[in-house]
Amino acid sequence: MARRGRKPAPAALRRLRGTRPRAGRAKLVALPGMPTMPRGMTPAARRTWRATVEALGELGLLTSCDAGLVARHAQLSSLYTDSLATLATDGLTVQNDNRRVTHPAARLLLTLASELRAIERELGLSPRARDGLDEPAPESIATPGVPSLAEWNAQGGA
Repeated sequence: MARRGRKPAPAALRRLRGTRPRAGRAKLVALPGMPTMPRGMTPAARRTWRATVEALGELGLLTSCDAGLVARHAQLSSLYTDSLATLATDGLTVQNDNRRVTHPAARLLLTLASELRAIERELGLSPRARDGLDEPAPESIATPGVPSLAEWNAQGGA
């Protein structure tokens, strides 16, 4: 589903212009921390969980509140991969009574792709999604060994 209104300007461009689109509004800031992996996930979902948590942690986009969303992303990714494997084995159609019909896994794949795209947008897992995210407050992205934005700018940037 397409977004309404104008496309958001990339974060780098907003910084250059010095605009503050949501100035004056109270903002909820989640406390930093890494989420814990829920029990009962498949091995493939656990691998996806670890990779997602590592990537989002490095970007400073992860808090302990994101556990449910990251778990849903990992489980749906695992189902998506399983559906692809099923379609590779069985083909896109199956025999039903006297005719061939679309494989149920193909319909499931379309639904999973849509759900995954929405979750990935929420988590900031694509370049476009990251551009649309607000910059987190410096205290909410404190990652050990990674300088804050103010420290990075003081050192002369990249």
